[in-house]
Amino acid sequence: QKDDENHKSKNTKHGYIRSVVTFLIKEKLFVRYEGYEDIRPTTKLTDLMGHYFLDSKRKVKIEKLFSEKSILVEDDYA
Repeated sequence: QKDDENHKSKNTKHGYIRSVVTFLIKEKLFVRYEGYEDIRPTTKLTDLMGHYFLDSKRKVKIEKLFSEKSILVEDDYA
């Protein structure tokens, strides 16, 4: 049963997002509050974003990657 759920999670959009969120929670980058459906970034992620990803040189590179057609964009949305 568990292997079947893991297999499904890798093969659907919803399952993929769920696996990414689970990873981010395990890495303590997101926190899920009991009784709520939403998740929030942790201080660790906020600091990482501010000091690493939003560095001016990295920001230009990240924006360039998102502006180009990448393998991350599915053909349905291109």
